[in-house]
Amino acid sequence: MRSEAAYFTRALSLYLIASWTVCLGEDAHSLAMHGTQMKSDDKISLEEQVTKKPNDIEARTKLLGYYSSK
Repeated sequence: MRSEAAYFTRALSLYLIASWTVCLGEDAHSLAMHGTQMKSDDKISLEEQVTKKPNDIEARTKLLGYYSSK
C-alpha cells in the first residue's frame, strides 16, 4: 500500500508532465519553424547538445524542423 506522500508525489509528477506536454505542444511549432531557418553550424551544435543531453526536447524539435526542411 502506498503512503500518502508517495501518492502525492506521483500525482504531482503526472500533473507537471501533463502541463509541460501542453506547453510543448503549443511551442513545438515555433521551435520546428526556428529549426527550418538554422544554418549547418547551428545544426551541428544542436546535434552535439542532444548527444550530451538526449532528453533535450527543445533541441530535438529544432533538429526535426531543420531536417524536414532539407
